[in-house]
Amino acid sequence: MATLLDQYGRPIQREALLQEQAAPRLTSVRNVQHQYSSAGLIPQQLASYMRQADEGDAQAYLELAEQIEEKDGHYVGVLGQRKRAVTGLAITVEAASEEERDQNIAQLVRDWVERDELRTDLFDIMDAVGKGFSVSEIIWNNSNPAVWTIDRIEWRDPRWFGFDRADGRTVMLKADGGQLMPLTPYKYIVHQVKAKSGIPIRGGVVRPCAWYWLYKNFSLRDWVIFAETYGQPLRIGKYGAGSTEEDRRVLLRAVANLGSDAGAIIPDSMMIEFVKDANPTGSVDLFERLSKYCDEQMSKAVLGQTTTADSLSGGGLAGNQSHNDVRGDIADDDAASLSATLNRQLVKPLVDINFGPQKKYPRIRIRRPESVDATALGASITTIVNLGGKVSAKRAADMLGVPLAEKDEETLTPQAPAAGPVMMSHQVKTTAAAGVPAGDAIYHLAGQMAEGWQEILTPLQQAVETAMKESSSFDELSDKLLAIASQAGSEELASLLAKAMFTARVAGNVGANLER
Repeated sequence: MATLLDQYGRPIQREALLQEQAAPRLTSVRNVQHQYSSAGLIPQQLASYMRQADEGDAQAYLELAEQIEEKDGHYVGVLGQRKRAVTGLAITVEAASEEERDQNIAQLVRDWVERDELRTDLFDIMDAVGKGFSVSEIIWNNSNPAVWTIDRIEWRDPRWFGFDRADGRTVMLKADGGQLMPLTPYKYIVHQVKAKSGIPIRGGVVRPCAWYWLYKNFSLRDWVIFAETYGQPLRIGKYGAGSTEEDRRVLLRAVANLGSDAGAIIPDSMMIEFVKDANPTGSVDLFERLSKYCDEQMSKAVLGQTTTADSLSGGGLAGNQSHNDVRGDIADDDAASLSATLNRQLVKPLVDINFGPQKKYPRIRIRRPESVDATALGASITTIVNLGGKVSAKRAADMLGVPLAEKDEETLTPQAPAAGPVMMSHQVKTTAAAGVPAGDAIYHLAGQMAEGWQEILTPLQQAVETAMKESSSFDELSDKLLAIASQAGSEELASLLAKAMFTARVAGNVGANLER
């Protein structure tokens, strides 16, 4: 097989693909131990972390991003909601063509997609939503030399990677000693999610959320202190001008003991004054309002809205639907971005290693199902079929959300149609077959009427079939059918209908006279 090259023209070393290159080691720079960057964090220190990340040292920044997920229930909740909005979608694999070889190639990709671990793998890859990028290592398996398969996908801690100092975008592996090494081709899946344009390290949603987390953290700390002392008056100890250092220590212990034990002893020369808060509930509301405000801003940063994450009225049903549409738009964008990453960094390597480079590759598609009015769609399909149009049974079933029966599976059968009027052309053919004289004037006239419909309906049928083939959605097909109906000539059709009604009336009168 010819030498494989990556997108940069570098040769693919198959032996290197079988080694775990970014696995953690205790004595390596890739250590699982974390520094708690969030401990005692103040605004100046947070700004310093972000500045260091921009300059190429993102260690503290990425540690903080991980700890915010661990400490803030709201942030980890909305972040998980956004990730699962994509990982829970249906995934399909489309072959490059209908040829057998392309179908076999697509089946190799489907075998990976149909694994039970897929959702976990995608969830780890979507770690890029918070941090701006994620790196997963592909663990290859060639126990069967004829077929290379993907044994598993391992999430790797983003702290173990850095960015090329020249462009700030190319992800590189940290080696012992602090050097940055290029990633081995066909070995990693690097996914990037952009909350804003710019270099990846500044594109994660944790960037704005870190500030709101810090402000809320201050508020929650003060709120807890307030809750601990709620209902207790402020205690002020007073000592005389001639008191000693020991006297002041005694007074301080007495004031402190009044907070925890509600009892203390002091000399006669000292005094403790109690000052009560005139409006203690106002302080509680302030803490709560600030915390809720910070949560709402996090929801907007992660989900683009607040209604689906917070107990807020989004302006009634219309407002709630609008917010849900915003969330859907973000999910669509995430799904398209994830599909592109998988097609470029997983499908292509898997196909190239097993089948060699291809002109066209199978494609993974992750997308939400289209919202379809099944009743209206079913009626339209029935109308088209009755007009003689050919509708793909599989595509119609997919659009209606009804699976087609497998082989040897019991199927439903259509209900027998009720007796009704018979088409004129069918009546003529049936009567002629029964031996009606060819020279009968009534049936001769009916035969002429039956022959006139084809010239009018054939162009209409062809136009409908063309519209069906060219339409990619039900709405587009509906618009084309309305256009066809508006352009179709009605004078000839009205004339034929009038003649048909006259023929039917004459035939009915003759038949009635014969029965008398």
